[in-house]
Amino acid sequence: MTLREARRLRDEARALLARGINPRVHRKHKRAAVQLAHENTFDAVYRSWLAHCGLSLKEGRQTTLSILPRIFDRDVLPTLGKRSIHEIKRPDLLEVIARIEKRRALSVAGKVRRWFNQLFRYALVVVPGLEQNPASDFDVVALPLPPVNHNPFLRMAELPKLLQRLRSYRGRRQAQLGPPPGCRG
Repeated sequence: MTLREARRLRDEARALLARGINPRVHRKHKRAAVQLAHENTFDAVYRSWLAHCGLSLKEGRQTTLSILPRIFDRDVLPTLGKRSIHEIKRPDLLEVIARIEKRRALSVAGKVRRWFNQLFRYALVVVPGLEQNPASDFDVVALPLPPVNHNPFLRMAELPKLLQRLRSYRGRRQAQLGPPPGCRG
């Protein structure tokens, strides 16, 4: 350490003392904050939350545990994985969601919004020093899902007419035999 650096540190310590702050405690808090930032990366908190989610899922809901890592590995972790959970802000999360919406995967974007909210709610409890959930209220800015177009169904009154048309059909035999087994289900 040079003499100039030592004088600078001395002046900083005196300034802290003038404000009523113990320099030793201040350094200790600074080191702890740096260590927490390294321990609480987004990826580490995500893995912890994922393990916790597995404990609470009911029987038959394990597909969420297979979908969730695939989506996060592809869309979220490359951008946010190495960053500290403390430095992730709302615009960072909105950027990830916007990339998903840009490729028109609106249902995936909705799931990611919900998962972000759940993850940060979990982090509020588990991560020391995290004060707010940057993923709250994302549903307000969500793009609306397109209307669902269900496949048309056949009413019982229309079934005899369909069967009559199939019998009179002169094309391939598979076309005549295919639909009736489908109607039995």
